[in-house]
Formats: sequence, C-alpha cells, structure tokens
Amino acid sequence: MNSQQPVNPAPNLLQRLDLDFALRAAALGVWELDPVTQIINWDDQCRQFFGLSKKNQLSYDQAIEYVHSDDLERINQAVLWAMNPSSDGIYDQTYRTMGAEDGKLRWVRFLGRSYFKTEAFTGLLVWRRK
Repeated sequence: MNSQQPVNPAPNLLQRLDLDFALRAAALGVWELDPVTQIINWDDQCRQFFGLSKKNQLSYDQAIEYVHSDDLERINQAVLWAMNPSSDGIYDQTYRTMGAEDGKLRWVRFLGRSYFKTEAFTGLLVWRRK
C-alpha cells in the first residue's frame, strides 16, 4: 500500500454534497414565485422566516401582508422590476418581516432572479440579524 495514494479515494466533493444539508448549514432558504398563479413555493427555512408553520402556502399578496409596512412599497417595486423583461431580472432586497403566527420581527435578505424563458422567479433567503 502506497501512503501517497488512498486505497478508496473519496468521491468528488460536489458529488457528495447534500443540497438540503448545505442550505440548512448556511441558514439559507429557497423560494420560487410563479408569476402566473402568484403562488410562492418555499422551503421550511423560508416559511420560518415569515413565522409560518410547514403547512402554509401563500399567494404573493398574502405573503406581503407580513412585510413591515415601512418596507412594503420598496419591496413591491423591486419585485415588479425584477419580473420586468426590460430588467436584468436580479432581485436583492433586505427588509423586515413580521411573523405570521408568532408576530416576531425578523430582518431578512432575499436574493432572486427572474428566468423569463421559463416564467419563474426564484431565489435564496439569507437571514440577517440587526
């Protein structure tokens, strides 16, 4: 046995990476807004940042009810712009949410991108403390 070369080389790190584990470890959530139905599909992490249980699925109009009133207009305008084909489709906003079920104030950062050919608006949620 050669000490320079492992007997069973480990598979490529990217092949071993478990996406769900990586998202949890980084405290990231994933979401997608369907522009036709206006339904937001999001994982458990995103739901928690809105103070929701796992069983809740909301329309965009319902979800923005939990955005802090001082941030609401800016967020609506940013979403509309990101979904406009004239834009670059990039969405990067930091704002406050008010927990739907627990009333807790949370600072969040949502990063997203519109995919105009597939009619999807997807992104990541990064939790922030202030």
